[in-house]
Amino acid sequence: MLMNELLNVEALAFDKRISERISNGFIPDLQKLKFNSYFYKSFWRDPLYADCFVGEMFRNFLKNFKKYIPNQGRILDMGCGSGYFSLELARNGYNVVGIDISNECIESAKHTLKLNKDTQNFGSLNYYVGSEEKLESLGKFDGILSSGFLHHCLNVEKTLEMLYEQIQPEGIIVMHEPQHNYFNEKDALVVGSIRELLARGNLWLESPKPLNTDVDFKKLSNEVKLEFTFERDVKEEDGQSPNDLSCDRDQILNEVKKKMFLVEDYPSASFIYRILGGLRGNKKVNKSLALFLTNLDKYYVDNKIINANYFYAVAKKKNKEI
Repeated sequence: MLMNELLNVEALAFDKRISERISNGFIPDLQKLKFNSYFYKSFWRDPLYADCFVGEMFRNFLKNFKKYIPNQGRILDMGCGSGYFSLELARNGYNVVGIDISNECIESAKHTLKLNKDTQNFGSLNYYVGSEEKLESLGKFDGILSSGFLHHCLNVEKTLEMLYEQIQPEGIIVMHEPQHNYFNEKDALVVGSIRELLARGNLWLESPKPLNTDVDFKKLSNEVKLEFTFERDVKEEDGQSPNDLSCDRDQILNEVKKKMFLVEDYPSASFIYRILGGLRGNKKVNKSLALFLTNLDKYYVDNKIINANYFYAVAKKKNKEI
């Protein structure tokens, strides 16, 4: 299959996903999220869960952009999806361009932008449908956001070269990408055990699994590892798109460092993005559990008890030494 055909298939997958979400009441605006039972295990199910993961992602993005682009310059949100990060960056005064290959995602983003009434300190925001080939026509940027974009690239070296050409001198790329290859069987067993404890308290969407022998625990570990490695349940046939997980942390950062200084590199979450949405039962208890599990995830990762499944990184253009 040719590259353009692969991009078309990828775009159609994201068209289908966002269309289903929008038709089921999803609002791609982090400030307008509501409880939505359509999401059976995703953090999008509840505004608190989304804030614990996606909200924390944005707080990290904003911190990094403010650190390296203090004058609130021009930012490209590459692979912006339905635009919720683009919108938040614009709300913080940045001049943002969002681009995505999915026409339905961009239409959804434009519609959400029209409904925005938060205009105080608003920078600017424009959306375009397209891939890397469109970048040259969009001009130069002080910063680029890659939130789950680069790991969909079949030729990440070529993509990064094209992004590099659009970065101003001293400009940066801020990234949040997967490092599933770092998540091992022991990590998976810890996560699986947390789920099983929740299930035995009727606080998880699935019934408890029989865990009586070494074989049972090994099976649990393998199933959870596969789920997190491929970002889908064991019984699901497909991931979120055909090109999903085309590359992982090491390949991405190795290519980044060929042309840029890696100035920030630190772990993100390990498991909350595939646990919080699965909480069931009493809402008050679920809220308490969500906050506890978020703090537990952070503590485990920070203290190297388990490995993170995603990482943050900031790279600066090699114009002169930092």
